[in-house]
Amino acid sequence: MTELRLAGASTIAEAQAVLERFLPRVNERFAVAAREPGPAWRPLGPALDLDAILCFRHPRTVARDNTVKYRWRTLQLLPSAQRTSYAGARVEVLESPGGELTVRHQGETIPSQLAPPRAGVLRERRSELARDPALERVASGLGSGGAPSGRPVLPAATNGNGAAPQATVKALRPPTPRQAERWKAIQQAQLQGLSQRATARLLGISRRTVRHYVRAGGPPGRLPVA
Repeated sequence: MTELRLAGASTIAEAQAVLERFLPRVNERFAVAAREPGPAWRPLGPALDLDAILCFRHPRTVARDNTVKYRWRTLQLLPSAQRTSYAGARVEVLESPGGELTVRHQGETIPSQLAPPRAGVLRERRSELARDPALERVASGLGSGGAPSGRPVLPAATNGNGAAPQATVKALRPPTPRQAERWKAIQQAQLQGLSQRATARLLGISRRTVRHYVRAGGPPGRLPVA
């Protein structure tokens, strides 16, 4: 700074000219020859992985569905030659400066991909699909005949002569909004070709519930209040 002030440099170009004259004089006066010739840096060892060193490392425990969550992303771990599932294992999620994610277990990289969307996202997409005129009848629970394909009206008992008694027949109450949304999500998964097992795993419900909704053909109704 003193040299720049004494030279009266006020611009970048003037400061660069002062440095070009000043540095050779300083090096000639204070430079010391190296005791050992050659470069001072060492070559990178073949066993060192810079991608695993220059990154952020976060320990995680693999969930039972063989996924790892990191912030807003969920990674689905794929089967490898060592093992088919890593459920319950402690792994490390490596985040590179560019944002790429890598999962490692005991120094080995596990192949992974982004997991399928959550059930809530699936229901939202199913609602969008239901507005498609070509699929409106399927989404609304209407069969090919135009009548609702849900549960029928409770049949009335007959007497010995085959005539129906005077008691009125009570119809099923309409399904709850939750039942209707669940049925739509199951229908979308079926349209995408997912099995009942995969649908249950994706939506977080039991296979028995999925089978019940598929066989019902529509949102299952509720029994009338006694």
